[in-house]
Amino acid sequence: MELRTLPNFQLSPRSATARAFLQHGFGDYHHAVMHVKKLPWTHAADTGDYHAVLRDGCGTIAAKHALLAALAGEHGVSVQLVLAVYEMNAANTPAAAGVLRRHRADSVLDAACWLRYSDERIDLSREPVDSARLSVLHEEVISLGQIAAYRLAVYQRHVWDWSEARGWTMERASEVRQACIKAFVEQLSAEAAESG
Repeated sequence: MELRTLPNFQLSPRSATARAFLQHGFGDYHHAVMHVKKLPWTHAADTGDYHAVLRDGCGTIAAKHALLAALAGEHGVSVQLVLAVYEMNAANTPAAAGVLRRHRADSVLDAACWLRYSDERIDLSREPVDSARLSVLHEEVISLGQIAAYRLAVYQRHVWDWSEARGWTMERASEVRQACIKAFVEQLSAEAAESG
């Protein structure tokens, strides 16, 4: 993630989201972004409560990105929250390579969220080189309230066709995806612990 791609601004106590960051001693957007990036990653089901990231001290990829989009939005800065359906493979998600090999698969379909600012993709979970290798099948700007049920519905719409074209069952696609995400989240958490 290239922090300089994002705008920086002082956090205002008039913003409910900013107050939580200010209480932790983070006074500007860049410091808030770095704090969220360093928090442990989880693989729990997204409930849509992105404020839980600060309360719980950890969060999913979607919740972390939604929290930062909300923080920017409350300051009048247009940092968009993007939903993408993409093919996860060993090139763009090295942590998934072993899982894909065990399942004799080149890739698996996943749905992720990231930020967009000035037409630049900002993905807290990936290095820019890995992010550039994503094979995106669907991408759209979503609202903060769409990180849970809507995101799942969009993913399910795409995974059905994707699985059928490969002769996979939905169960196989789900099993491989869950194992890949688990490996990815474990890698992210280890990296966050090392940098923390």
